[in-house]
Amino acid sequence: MFQEALDGRGEVIATDADPLSAAFCVADRSFVAPPIDHPTYLDWVVRLCRNNTVGLAFSLLEADTRRLESIRGSLERLGCLLVGAPPEVIDRTEDKVRTRDLAHDIGVNYPSTWTLREVLNGAAIPAGPFIVKPRGGRGSRGLAMAAHRDDVAALAQKSSDAENWIAQVQIVGEEFGLDVVNDLHSRYRGSYQRRKLRLQSGEAQIAVSACEKVLSELAPRIAERTSHQGCLNVDLMLVDGSPTLLEINARFGGDYAFSHAAGANLPALLVAWATGEPIQDAWLLSRPGITSLRTSTVHPLAVPPAPWEPEG
Repeated sequence: MFQEALDGRGEVIATDADPLSAAFCVADRSFVAPPIDHPTYLDWVVRLCRNNTVGLAFSLLEADTRRLESIRGSLERLGCLLVGAPPEVIDRTEDKVRTRDLAHDIGVNYPSTWTLREVLNGAAIPAGPFIVKPRGGRGSRGLAMAAHRDDVAALAQKSSDAENWIAQVQIVGEEFGLDVVNDLHSRYRGSYQRRKLRLQSGEAQIAVSACEKVLSELAPRIAERTSHQGCLNVDLMLVDGSPTLLEINARFGGDYAFSHAAGANLPALLVAWATGEPIQDAWLLSRPGITSLRTSTVHPLAVPPAPWEPEG
């Protein structure tokens, strides 16, 4: 998508700590990176951007996005614009208890949530049913169902890390994805919606683009509280027509592809904003009613890059 948006005016560089990253099959250039928690990682990013005249940078991982915020100034001095979000916002979106507080600030419903520590300490919880999951989990990893509060209490008794596991009241409704789009100055510019028709491991496999008024009205309130750049990926449910926030991902979400298939063009927007070129209003629009399916593709990797090794 970014290669199409650049239309030959630049290159897409992929970096990954895994030398067998699928992105290396299609990017114009690829580099094996240090692990994001390695002491040399941030210096490596700055050097990469300087040596390759990178003009726009973003990550697909929240933890990486948070680390990159610490070198935003260094990148900007090189002429490289970082697509990210304030570290405090990233921290709140990664913590499902703090996301509850963020939802309150935004003014949107959030499932009733308790840590298993609070359950052990006698918190009054309803009868159920519940979803039990890691406080900082992603993509349905570690998720378990608990039909009754007694089941939650039993799980809490067995837990060795009760502070970092939560129980949420299970809600029933239609699940939606919402991309909240800000420009590179953190100004709200629009949103894309899709109704998720089929999911696997928390990721949409089939979705249809949508235009729900209540979500269009919610998007600018989210943008105001997050002050991000580019795309903020939001998972919600509509319960009796009212939105309930499930999760906020402070990054370019994988489900954006469904909106792109319906006419949205966030890569073109980001390239235009970075280069000071005019945008097309159509890039901010996603035609409702377009159903898309996720597929897999096999690409040959001509020459696998050598694994990264620490200098010296």
